[in-house]
Amino acid sequence: MAVAPEAIFSTHVLSGAHSEVQGINTEGDEDLEEWLASNFRTRASLLQPCPLRCSEAVNSTGNPSWFQLSDASSLSSCNETLLLSLIVDNDEPQGIKVCAADYDPVLPSSLFYDGEKAALCTTPNHEMAPASVRISFLPEKAQRSDSATFSSNHLLAAGRQVVHHLASRQPSCSRDAMSFGYSQSALIGVFAGVELHQHGLTFQVMQRVLQHVEDNFSLNTFVVQLCYDDDGLGADYTVGVIATSSNNLHLAHQALKTWAGGKCVETK
Repeated sequence: MAVAPEAIFSTHVLSGAHSEVQGINTEGDEDLEEWLASNFRTRASLLQPCPLRCSEAVNSTGNPSWFQLSDASSLSSCNETLLLSLIVDNDEPQGIKVCAADYDPVLPSSLFYDGEKAALCTTPNHEMAPASVRISFLPEKAQRSDSATFSSNHLLAAGRQVVHHLASRQPSCSRDAMSFGYSQSALIGVFAGVELHQHGLTFQVMQRVLQHVEDNFSLNTFVVQLCYDDDGLGADYTVGVIATSSNNLHLAHQALKTWAGGKCVETK
């Protein structure tokens, strides 16, 4: 269970000193009254196994303000579907921020594929080119031995929330899109380069991924990627999806780091 330091202090330290503190005379001292009150207050959300819902986790300016974890070990205490945000530039998953996913389905009308336009943003794309995207599997040595399979229902819950989350945001013309979905036994990570995400290719790929999941009751780690190792197109023209066990956050993190670096994930 993820509990903030202030909550640990309030529930453990003060519980033992409750009777002593109660005897302090605070009459006429508003500052002391407020200090004592603040030490006995503990936000209910800090004592729950799940973080705030994404719709509630916003700051005063309306921007996302997700709960930050020190590590991923507390994720398993929550049985709800979660969205994760983390820094992919590092070798290990760090800066993990999380919220309980509650995005409603949104029709990404501004992201529909337009076969007449090679560039929806102000980028020098002049033509459309067909490309094949296939499902492939990772070598067993890349995965944890205790996390071979995961629930298709859990993966569907995580994948759908990732889709709803991405569809709720206007695509950037300068930043790649990344999102992680976590649901009990399953984890999904999605990377979408800016030049492909603006055309809605992310959603086309995710539709195929979710259909594959619906058709398969038992799943092993798989990857779907459109990438170019050698022709210099880089991350902007890359789309990647990794579906795996929730115990494989490191593996999913490494996959998105690879795509963000403009490379392809090694598969069988």
